[in-house]
Amino acid sequence: AGTFRLDYAEPASDPSRALEWLRAAADANVAEAALRIFGVGVNGVGVDGVGARVSPVTDVPGDNRAGSAWLERAAGLGHAGAHRVLGDLLSPGCNAPADADPQRCRQAVRHYREAVRGGSGRAAERLARLLATAADPALRDPAEAV
Repeated sequence: AGTFRLDYAEPASDPSRALEWLRAAADANVAEAALRIFGVGVNGVGVDGVGARVSPVTDVPGDNRAGSAWLERAAGLGHAGAHRVLGDLLSPGCNAPADADPQRCRQAVRHYREAVRGGSGRAAERLARLLATAADPALRDPAEAV
C-alpha cells in the first residue's frame, strides 16, 4: 500500500512499521529502500490532511552523516536518483572560482555520470551545465556538455 505505508492517508500510515520494512529491504540491498530511509530523515514522513509535512520518524537520525550514509548506500547499490542527489549536494560552487573545491566537483561529475548511466535525464542536464561552466579547466568539457 503506497510506499511502505508512508505516502497515503488511507489506510492509516504507520511510520514505525514502514521504517522496519524499509530497513529490512535496505538490509537486503534494495537501493530504493535505502533512498527512502534517507528521505524519511530529511523530509519527515507522509503528509497531514492539508498537505503539511508530518514530523520525521524519531529513530532515523537527523544528522547529516546518518542521512549521507543512507544516500551513499543507495548510490552504491546503483540507484540513479541517489547518484543525482549526491551530485546536487556536491556541485554548488563548482562554477565559481573562489568557491570551487576541485575534489568535490570531480565527485559531483562522477555521481552525475553514474546517474546518467542509470537513465536520469535531470542528471544529464545538470552534468552538461557543470561541464560547460566548471571553474576548474580540467573539468570543463564543452564537447561532452553538448
